[in-house]
Amino acid sequence: MKKLTMCFLLASLNVFAFRIDGITFDQSLDKSGYKEYKVYNDSLTKSRYKVKISNGSNEKVNMSSIVKVYPQILTVEPHSYAILKLFGDAPKELEAREYDFNLEFAPVVIPTIKKNGDKKTVAGTSSIKLAPSLAMSGYGGTIDWAKSLKVKSLDLKKSSDGKGLEGDIVVENNAHSGLSLGIKMYDEYKNKLDSYAIGRIPKQSTKSIKIKINNFEDPKEIKKIVFYTSDLGDLGEVDI
Repeated sequence: MKKLTMCFLLASLNVFAFRIDGITFDQSLDKSGYKEYKVYNDSLTKSRYKVKISNGSNEKVNMSSIVKVYPQILTVEPHSYAILKLFGDAPKELEAREYDFNLEFAPVVIPTIKKNGDKKTVAGTSSIKLAPSLAMSGYGGTIDWAKSLKVKSLDLKKSSDGKGLEGDIVVENNAHSGLSLGIKMYDEYKNKLDSYAIGRIPKQSTKSIKIKINNFEDPKEIKKIVFYTSDLGDLGEVDI
């Protein structure tokens, strides 16, 4: 392969000392759905959170019985990170649709021992004043992503800086769930590759995305597009 660059799908939330490297779930809610998150502590003191699942604003199903979080008490050392895991764990077969939930972090006071002369006192502080809450979703039923994702159009031209190509791609998602996607673009024999993170495509929708790539100089070189996610890998291939 002549040249390889990869663009990873990263979205994060940063609130004071709290930082998490993913803000979507978009996984199956049966027992195969799974995703890990790195939760960072950028402060000088240890952080601790009680983590729970609550329902989205219009969701009637009890999502805390369907989505499990581990650990429920998350401790993060100063200038470090801890791994948080979410599992789809539906107790029964779900309707084929998208389900909304919130991933909530409530700061927990960490007791500390301080010396006051000859006496020792116990005090406690919370590392942040806000309690982050992330709106997420997962889906019931099965989805064939290879059949659900389509490229409606690809319009590229020489970029204004003379390096690579820029323009628009229109992607259609016919599934009953949204998904954060990237695309890999190949020449006919897959000797040349470029990639681009196009973001989340909502369920049953069409989205136009502006892209810029550097490894191709002529739009006619691009013959194949592969949809992928960092969690699921390659989802489907489209001939251009």
